[in-house]
Amino acid sequence: STTLKLLARSANMNLSFTRGLVWIEDSHYNANKAGGGHGNHTFAWDNVAFDGPVIARDLSFDVLDHLTPSAAGLNLGWITFLQSPVQLSTLPMTADNIAAAQGALLMFNYSYVPVSTFSYSINGHAFSAPVPFNPGTAWVMGRSVALPVPLTALVPGAQQITLAGDTATAVANVNIVLVAAGGVVLPP
Repeated sequence: STTLKLLARSANMNLSFTRGLVWIEDSHYNANKAGGGHGNHTFAWDNVAFDGPVIARDLSFDVLDHLTPSAAGLNLGWITFLQSPVQLSTLPMTADNIAAAQGALLMFNYSYVPVSTFSYSINGHAFSAPVPFNPGTAWVMGRSVALPVPLTALVPGAQQITLAGDTATAVANVNIVLVAAGGVVLPP
């Protein structure tokens, strides 16, 4: 019910291109779910970035949602432990997809308890990476992470992923992204 607010404006920038991509991270909280008449929503925008003029198209190869019933409804993700990592499989990619990529990332959302390190393997190649956030707090499926994957770890077909945090955590929305593997999208 409120009007939009202009945050920034720049006129006559004399850019040498006509197309680009603006990235804005959005985080918000639905206050209505708490009840008691708290109906305001809080929105926060952060991590503003700009890519241009070339737009490289990434390709994403998803792990399908878990889709298992739980006490709270439908569970889309998995609980994983260091001693019992989750075993996942992506949708298949081709040798041409891999050859066209400039890099690869294992991406997912995670939550529950503070995690400081993720251990993961792709097709049997083992890796670990520190969590890029302060591990001192717990979150509700509110963190996204992108972990590096060497292209040499990928194979044509479905990718076999083993994933665990150094403490119990929930993971969801798991995928492997092939950076710029879809080529450059040019204006018509």
